[in-house]
Amino acid sequence: MDKAEFEKKRREVLLRQEQFLRDNPTIGAWVKTKKILFGFLATYVMLHTAVSIGIMVWLKELTVGSAGVEIIKLLFMLLWLKLFLNDRGGWRLNIMLYVSAAYNFITLIENKDLLLGVIKYLPFMPPVPALLYIILMIMEALLPILLLAIAIYLTVPGKHREWSEQAEAMYKATMQDLGNAAK
Repeated sequence: MDKAEFEKKRREVLLRQEQFLRDNPTIGAWVKTKKILFGFLATYVMLHTAVSIGIMVWLKELTVGSAGVEIIKLLFMLLWLKLFLNDRGGWRLNIMLYVSAAYNFITLIENKDLLLGVIKYLPFMPPVPALLYIILMIMEALLPILLLAIAIYLTVPGKHREWSEQAEAMYKATMQDLGNAAK
């Protein structure tokens, strides 16, 4: 199969996927909801990284290494979210969000002394870094709650699991057709 034929087949598969989602509006809405949740979490993680880098810039502690670490953590988190919170995956993958929520909660508890120390010195900081630290701490505290809420929403209601399974089956079938056509 040449490139033009493959591209034609790919468009056919995409049209079949779109048609399935139109024919099954509940599943289509579910897929859209999962995309929105991913977009929200991705934006949240990017904002968290921007605030972290903003604090480093303001305190003149930004180095190539520290910025690189923050960007690598961001890219890892976005990849992780894409793998476990995608519209094509089944609900079982979303169970990893519970693990992430637990990990973030444990990290928050382990760093409570550091956070309390920062809070103690906030009145003595210039207003901009103090505000950035407050925003960062609020974001850190909300992340496990957000992850847990999204995990519960995606995995607990039976109808959500059913819709995820139906969407996953449709995507697998259409992608398998595309793979078979490419052979």
